[in-house]
Amino acid sequence: MTNAAAIPTRNGGGAH
Repeated sequence: MTNAAAIPTRNGGGAH
């Protein structure tokens, strides 16, 4: 899991 704050698009569209 990458930085949700830096790359929200990679984490499913947002920082959980």
